Amino acid sequence: TRRNAKWLTVEMIQDGHQVSLLSGELTVEQRASIIQRFRDGKEKVLITTNVCAR
Repeated sequence: TRRNAKWLTVEMIQDGHQVSLLSGELTVEQRASIIQRFRDGKEKVLITTNVCAR
């Protein structure tokens, strides 16, 4: 669920990991930016909800 994904993201960030969250509440532009940051290596972990199916 979105709530679980947010919780996991916060926990991992607090542990020092470079993490981003992709969920349906983001705009297309925001999702594209996060994906690009992941591709560029700025984020090491990408946590997603079912938004990736879109």
